[in-house]
Amino acid sequence: MLIELHHQAGTLCQPAKLGQQHCPLIVRSTSEDNITAHLVQSLRLIHPRHWLSDFLNRALGCQRFARQVYRRLRIEPWVSKPAFPRELIPWKEGNTEVDIQMTWENPPTTVFIECKYGSPLSGRTNQNDGSHGFPSDQLIRNIRVGLHECRCYASSGLFESTRRDFIMIVLAPDIGQPLVQGVRI
Repeated sequence: MLIELHHQAGTLCQPAKLGQQHCPLIVRSTSEDNITAHLVQSLRLIHPRHWLSDFLNRALGCQRFARQVYRRLRIEPWVSKPAFPRELIPWKEGNTEVDIQMTWENPPTTVFIECKYGSPLSGRTNQNDGSHGFPSDQLIRNIRVGLHECRCYASSGLFESTRRDFIMIVLAPDIGQPLVQGVRI
């Protein structure tokens, strides 16, 4: 259902593409969007106190999160983010779509999850091939967008806004995504 609501996956059979017959969408069990939809539906059903802190601690490799009640927790698939502000980077960038976004308010926290079950992270993004001298891969773009959304960039706004904690996770069946290995904290 999430796949259909968010227009994420599926394809028409070949006769339907040719206009010869009408048939339902074909959704393969190996579709990353199909797996993500099932994952989000399952996580929404299980009380987060039973899994969220364990998931985050395991993903981060430390014991940062204690079991708690997550106030105003939202788990949303395929969240579209506006283009990164042009005045902060020397190239035009398009919109970003986060596979899974989790947010809660105690403390204010945003988690971006990039789901990569069978494919690697992209080494470049739309409208940025790295020729500007800045990293152009999918991981760094998601981090940049997340940090901006969490108000980690200096702002000249009229009012001071509250910063949020930001966490970026790559969810994959195996460790060793090349772009993740290159990140140093």
